[in-house]
Amino acid sequence: MGGLKETEIRKPTFVDTLRLEWMSPKYYGRDVVLVEGDDDKDFYSNLFLDSCYVKKTSGCAKLIEYHQQMDAAWTYSCHIAIKDADFDRANGTMISMSGFFYTDCHDHEMMAASSDDFMADLLSACNSPHSVANVRSQIFADLHVLSMFRWYNHTMHTHLNCKKGVELVGAKTADLHNPSWLYAQYMNRKVNQDPNKGITTSLTDFATFCSTHTTNDFDLTNGHNFIARFCGIIEGDQGSYPFPLINSIVQTYYQPKYFRSTQLYADIAGWEASNVRILK
Repeated sequence: MGGLKETEIRKPTFVDTLRLEWMSPKYYGRDVVLVEGDDDKDFYSNLFLDSCYVKKTSGCAKLIEYHQQMDAAWTYSCHIAIKDADFDRANGTMISMSGFFYTDCHDHEMMAASSDDFMADLLSACNSPHSVANVRSQIFADLHVLSMFRWYNHTMHTHLNCKKGVELVGAKTADLHNPSWLYAQYMNRKVNQDPNKGITTSLTDFATFCSTHTTNDFDLTNGHNFIARFCGIIEGDQGSYPFPLINSIVQTYYQPKYFRSTQLYADIAGWEASNVRILK
């Protein structure tokens, strides 16, 4: 008796899996909005019609890949993708594809923070006496060195992991303004202590980068860092507002009335003119 013939089974693509979800009664017929992660899904679900399916992917690289897959193979409904700009705008590396959009600022949290009305409502919800302008100014000043360091690391491909490592809520302003202190916090992380990782960052190179690079604070600052420092600023007000609570407010209470003033809204509205209505 001959052996069984081996058959290669094709691994399902993102589009294959999405098609199965889309065919279910819950999502059938809906237009698809691709976003990066859970926070993005919470945020954008408030801004699109119920006829849309806001689908998370798994980061910016996958978002681009999956949008390209859908451009090639998706024929069931309209689809778009929304990517956090991150440092793409600052570095001039934004890509152009049909139905592919960038946030106005570094990410969607910073796009929310750029709205005076939203920030005023957020401060009011926290019973804070601070003004929008003063809070923004203080946060941007406190985070400038850290944000520049993240930009430097991203742009120069130094392999230093900067996603975590600095406790921002209770950090001293003097420490945050000190590049040596920030560098030490990152290097104390286990993920950055692998001798085979090939980290090439140095404070000298960082100083050179700072002297030759500038960008808008809203394009520079990471939204989660902004929210964390916001929590630190209002900690002395009438209550204690931990990061998860403020982050939840930003993700779930940003409404279309704020969104309509953004360039992202205008860009998607332009796309709607040749496709279908998806915005609230």
